[in-house]
Amino acid sequence: MRYVQELSCALAGASVAFTGLAVAQSIDDYVLSRTFDLPPSFNGTGDFDDTVRFDDLPDGRLIVLNGGIVSVETGVGTGQFTELGTIPGFQPTFGPTFIQVSPDGTRAAVGSNGEGSVVVFDTADPTAAESFSASDFDAVWIDNDRLAISNSNGVDVLDTTTGQVTNAVTNIGGASAGITFDSAGNLYTGNGFDFAPGGSDTGTIKVFDAAAFASAISGGPAIDFENDGVEVADLLSANSLGFDAFGNFFVGGGDLFGGSGDVGYAGLIDAAAIAARLDDPAVVPLIDVSASGDILRMFDTPQEFINLFQPPSWSFNDATGELYLRYFEQPEVLVFVVPSPGAGLVVAACGLASVRRRRAS
Repeated sequence: MRYVQELSCALAGASVAFTGLAVAQSIDDYVLSRTFDLPPSFNGTGDFDDTVRFDDLPDGRLIVLNGGIVSVETGVGTGQFTELGTIPGFQPTFGPTFIQVSPDGTRAAVGSNGEGSVVVFDTADPTAAESFSASDFDAVWIDNDRLAISNSNGVDVLDTTTGQVTNAVTNIGGASAGITFDSAGNLYTGNGFDFAPGGSDTGTIKVFDAAAFASAISGGPAIDFENDGVEVADLLSANSLGFDAFGNFFVGGGDLFGGSGDVGYAGLIDAAAIAARLDDPAVVPLIDVSASGDILRMFDTPQEFINLFQPPSWSFNDATGELYLRYFEQPEVLVFVVPSPGAGLVVAACGLASVRRRRAS
């Protein structure tokens, strides 16, 4: 979420190359430290009706959206929540698509799951909310006023001070996927479901230079997803994209309808592998399920979740350094950490997610 704060220099006209990732901590260093349950899901009305979404506040506490009900964690790491209030009139039929807290923590944006609106509310008082006309799937704040939103049309930028929506990326040959920025302001997004002949397929993740993105939202031509940028990976359904504090890149979702069979795990890609691919895409192979274990760590999905309704999703808590893994419609959240040297971490007993699975090429 807060990796985009450095984008302001790019938006001011600075030319930023594909650099800026932090020195990588090994992707093998993450261990399961604890689990907690989110509040029970609001009783939705459809098939994909998971109503619970969460994000982290700047102090490390979690803020939870359940339908239109907003709750906040009672303290950092407690896994207990107290209700703050309800967003007026916000009750998407199939549950919200996302909640994203602004860098300063004072506001949060929520998506309506294809119902044509994004709502921004005060994190201290959810009843103080404003609705904007925008299509959405996932989003990330550029700064405290502007929101980059992925949708079936590509990527739009919403200025919450004026309500203006600017198209930044167009021509995704399929459905929308996750969206994030690295520490240099480069934009990452993907094809969430390939239904267009030719071009990218489900799970294609591309990176677009910060300068090109800045130009696109400042009056220049929109970025063409199929023809511009660098394809860095092809994994799952390119959902819940983001970075941890070490520059490692996480990917969730699952190709449930595209036919590739790329399901059954949540991916964590080594930071150095991302940097190498961006530095020399003509030589360094695309990162996919054939990648070696030092490039791609696969966190196994329990067999009972490998179906149409429980693809994995990731998020990272900037304040606590915790990596969260959750399966769609499941209340349990698995919390992974990188122990400090000499730390006496007690690892929770769990027979699933800390086991890496390699696939043959």
